[in-house]
Amino acid sequence: MKVFERFIFVAGLAIFSGFVYLIGPGSLLHDLALVGVGFVIVFGQESLAILFNTLGWHYAIPHARGRVAFGPLFAMRMAGDAINYATPSASIGGEFVKARLLHRKIPLLEAVSSVSLAAINQFLSEIIFILATIPFFATQALTPAIANITYAASGLIVLICVVLFYLAWRRNLFQQAHAFLVRRGWFRQWTEKEDVWRKLDENIFGSFWRHPRDNAVSVLFFTLGWAMGAVEVYLILYFFQVSIGWGTAFAIEGFSILIDMCFFYVPAKIGTQEGGKYIIFLLLGLNPESGFALGVVRRLREIAWTLLGFLAFGYYQYMGHRGDTLDPAARRVLTRPSGDLPP
Repeated sequence: MKVFERFIFVAGLAIFSGFVYLIGPGSLLHDLALVGVGFVIVFGQESLAILFNTLGWHYAIPHARGRVAFGPLFAMRMAGDAINYATPSASIGGEFVKARLLHRKIPLLEAVSSVSLAAINQFLSEIIFILATIPFFATQALTPAIANITYAASGLIVLICVVLFYLAWRRNLFQQAHAFLVRRGWFRQWTEKEDVWRKLDENIFGSFWRHPRDNAVSVLFFTLGWAMGAVEVYLILYFFQVSIGWGTAFAIEGFSILIDMCFFYVPAKIGTQEGGKYIIFLLLGLNPESGFALGVVRRLREIAWTLLGFLAFGYYQYMGHRGDTLDPAARRVLTRPSGDLPP
């Protein structure tokens, strides 16, 4: 697996370098210079996206009010996102980190359940956002054929939604997974306690039925978090002196998210982020060089927030080693390898 990850990273780096050569370093640096101090605004607006995403997670924690302060939850979100961005773990490693950190405040099973539920709600909001932006992209695409492809993609996304709804309705996905693993004899250290898997189903899928309002609010906030990406697109292109409407900004962001979903396994989205926006701008009849530069500015913003996220993670690690606010049982869980956590 590590060989595959290294290959993907090198391939992405080669794609990135190829685009830089194609566009020309001078043109790229010119666009970056146009942003200048405006990068502070681009950097700052991301705090709103993290705020909305943290609120989405907050409403995915059962009886969250009074149990988990919002400030620490915001920092935990930053730390988890930093791990997801910087490690080749297909956006999974950061979820383990979030569960571990949240376990300082609530029981482990509830922490794992809330992180899983938040991930599901964020995925649902991602689908909602993409579906909402597809018409904007389809009406501005260069050819009817491209428009038809986008509509076909939306149909596939709707099918995924139906499958997810079915799983939520059955409320036994983890129990089915447990039975499958037991039959195969795999991961026996995870399958010894059947009641844990049943409780995961109750806490995650059962939550949709017990707390429909909280989950609807959670999905709403996550959707607002995705929408902030369109605001960022609009801001960066404004600094590039590229005039677009809000519909185009949403079209760019929606299709960018769809590309990220398809290439989720690429570490740090290297090559796919900038190259994807180059292609999107080409399809929309915009200057593709501006699209590539947009991807570079976004990457710089992501790196800056990732560094802050690692600072937050380092702080929690330091507090964990000191043992502050942790009972002995919690400390033992936090020092386990990721593989010892429930799925």
